[in-house]
Amino acid sequence: MKRSSNKRLNIISVILFVVIIIAFYAFSGSFRDGVNKLVGLPVPSVSTEGNIEMHVIDVGQGDSILIKSEKSALLIDAGPNSSQDKLVSYLKAQGIDKLDCLVLTHPHEDHIGGADLVLESFITDTVLMPDFPSSTKAFENLLDAIEARSLNITIPRRGDKFILDNVNYTVLSPSESGYEETNDYSIGLKIEFGETSFVLTGDAETLSESEMLEHFGADFLGCDVFKAAHHGSTTSNSKRFIEALSPDYVAISCGLDNDYGHPHKEVRELFEELGITVYRTDFDSNIVFVSNGKEVSVR
Repeated sequence: MKRSSNKRLNIISVILFVVIIIAFYAFSGSFRDGVNKLVGLPVPSVSTEGNIEMHVIDVGQGDSILIKSEKSALLIDAGPNSSQDKLVSYLKAQGIDKLDCLVLTHPHEDHIGGADLVLESFITDTVLMPDFPSSTKAFENLLDAIEARSLNITIPRRGDKFILDNVNYTVLSPSESGYEETNDYSIGLKIEFGETSFVLTGDAETLSESEMLEHFGADFLGCDVFKAAHHGSTTSNSKRFIEALSPDYVAISCGLDNDYGHPHKEVRELFEELGITVYRTDFDSNIVFVSNGKEVSVR
């Protein structure tokens, strides 16, 4: 009898959690309310006053990238829970007290684990997430933090564009729903400032890379800096995709001596074959790319 009661309680808990997720997304405006603040703004800006910085933050085996200009700050992913204090301290050291946007590429813990503390620590205007909920504790903590601040979730669509302080963002992925791999739901972005650009694709795998190539073409996807997908895994970073991007620099976010062997040898060799300069958070710690609108430097 006791086992039966526990079983019923577990089933009820699962049902309640699913209902909370559905209700919360519905509360967030049928997936698209609140989008007007960022997505679908006018023709991209061509102004290049000042500099922008792309900080690939050392959060161990995970991802967190800060895009910072004089008047805006956008954070892409928030690393694992184990690095959340380190991440918040880093952002505060950069003078961040507000985020115009928090982009959570997909709901794996190494990308969203620190997001609840980020939302507790910084005023945040907008949260971008893919249309793919999860039943993990990290995702539940994230939803609680979003709800506590009465924020809307914005689910971007491929081709959406927005502007923050003369920095132009184009959503590259995902293109559809029904992927078999959670990684393929990753939000990909092309970031343009003057004549320079950056491409970040979360953990998007080769299927999503092929979709981006087919839809946008190599001419648009070409960039100065690419943040290696899926921490330098062979499930991503296909030769065809990297050749189309033709970046001068690649940044790999991964933990020292991680259990996955990231970045994989084949990917390292590909970058070397193509003559791309590679930086790694496990070797170089925090990596900062600086663009003046004409060229990109590293510090």
